[in-house]
Amino acid sequence: MVKRHGSSGEGLDKIALEQRGVSAPQTGDVVDLPKNFLRNGGPADRVRAAINNIRAEAHAAHFATLCELADLKREVDAMRAELEQLRQLRCAVLARQKAEAELAGLYRERAIARARAAERDPALPLN
Repeated sequence: MVKRHGSSGEGLDKIALEQRGVSAPQTGDVVDLPKNFLRNGGPADRVRAAINNIRAEAHAAHFATLCELADLKREVDAMRAELEQLRQLRCAVLARQKAEAELAGLYRERAIARARAAERDPALPLN
């Protein structure tokens, strides 16, 4: 079946085929090929070779994809391990900050307790 988009090209294709002495196939016609068209070292070998090349390229591309996937999985595992280390470090930093804040509160309470415990000399001015 020969069909092209657009109406202007259809007439030209039909004319070109008729000039060669070939009648233009009509819609629904089946084109008969010789029985040995795809056999005995003809186009079949080229088709088979092309299919084998395409299959080899597909296998190579698949292998490359699997290798890249394995590399990415190793990278993700390394990042997860690094993330775990960062989480542990964050916990340690938060614990240190909490201890420092508690120590500052204890120093403040001690200063308040010292100030209350100190006797004030009534003869000295308040300011």
